[in-house]
Amino acid sequence: MEAVYRLYLHPLSKFPGPRSAALSRQWQAKIVDMGFPEREYEKLHKVFGTKALRIAPNQLHISDSSLYKVIYSQANPFPKEKAFYDSFESHHTVFSETDAQLHKQRRKLLNPLFSKGGVNKMEPLILEKMEETKSKVERISKAGPINVSAAFRCMTVDIISEFSFGTSIGLINEHPNAFESRYLDALTLASGVPYLRYYSTVQRLVAKCIPLSVAGNFNPMLRQTKNMVKIILNSYDQYTRRTTQSSLPVIFDFLQSLPADQQKAEAINMFIAGSDTTAFTLTTALFHILQLPEVKKTLVECLDEEFGKAETIPSLLQLEQVKYLRACINEALRLGMAVPGILPRIVPKRAQPFIVDGKVAPPGTLVGISAYTMNTDPQVWGPDAKSFNPARWLGPNAKELEAYMCTFSKGARQCIGINVAYAELTITLAHFFHYFKMELKSKEFRARDRFNQEVETSGVWVDFKLRQHS
Repeated sequence: MEAVYRLYLHPLSKFPGPRSAALSRQWQAKIVDMGFPEREYEKLHKVFGTKALRIAPNQLHISDSSLYKVIYSQANPFPKEKAFYDSFESHHTVFSETDAQLHKQRRKLLNPLFSKGGVNKMEPLILEKMEETKSKVERISKAGPINVSAAFRCMTVDIISEFSFGTSIGLINEHPNAFESRYLDALTLASGVPYLRYYSTVQRLVAKCIPLSVAGNFNPMLRQTKNMVKIILNSYDQYTRRTTQSSLPVIFDFLQSLPADQQKAEAINMFIAGSDTTAFTLTTALFHILQLPEVKKTLVECLDEEFGKAETIPSLLQLEQVKYLRACINEALRLGMAVPGILPRIVPKRAQPFIVDGKVAPPGTLVGISAYTMNTDPQVWGPDAKSFNPARWLGPNAKELEAYMCTFSKGARQCIGINVAYAELTITLAHFFHYFKMELKSKEFRARDRFNQEVETSGVWVDFKLRQHS
């Protein structure tokens, strides 16, 4: 009887989609488990000829870019789906808070640090960790190509750990002759846990009733989650016992008014959100730029000119003025979006109904438009929407394009780390392309979407040689 209702009588029965999706969330769980659900949804939108695809009994995947500003409005956004954000087990953080007022209060505490001015004070830290990474790359590259995904992951974790607690977790030099780390091993396996919880009633009950310290003994994913959390909380404990003050801004100095459990949840959130995300975009940038000789040549020439006219190394402010570098960064962020999937929202009960593809989506319906949809829409980006083309950011409509790039989401819930990401990308790409001659060894770029995109274990391998500068 339930099947008949969902197929023929449910308010969403008028929206097209696979029959299995209408019957159960298990269809969606299988699509997610395949590794990149957004590509599957993209195909199905074409198969069914719709801009509103039914992907679960009560959920629509929307491909109409014009509705993004309605769902994720700056002033009056649709509410977050609590179950989705609860699956990350980082309650009441700047990322997961579903209460709009509480979220606003938390952001108010952190905004001074993550503002453009606040991030400019981080420049010495970013430069230091980039130099550590660059030095290690120079030293170990004599033995052969390097997996740049692992290198950038180590670097970004060291940056965010020191920004969070005033001391670095030390991944860059954890292994003497490779970019390897126990923390990254744990993070890679643990990244599948949130989706597991979201789609499995049993896993949600386990998370609710059994402490991670116990559940981790019976499941390898949960065991690695426990290991990852332990490493992060050890850093937090060291912060609480510190006897000296950092000369640079420290996130947790601004969160002392919060209860300890909320500080710990924010610590876990900051570590994960502030590391693999930018590392993925950096890896994306290197892969595409090294594949395109003309892009690489133009970028290197622009950077050589900037470094050549500076008395010392160019500052972040100076590097931000290199238009072609900024264009490459924007293009890497567009195609290398760290979070490609939908952030689910609930259609609210309002006087103005929510209409998509000529049909009313009733209040209570889960909806969303993904960053992948927005960032690769041919109607916005043109027929080469899936290609890496920095020139698109140098034309007269570049400002207009920025309005459609949703890598960091938009509105009141825009990713708080946007300025940090741009600073890390700017400094790292500038120095690596100026100081190294790089040759791509990997033939393909393979990524998996586990909420955050991850480079698959095959990695992205690059040969490095120091360039000679007069």
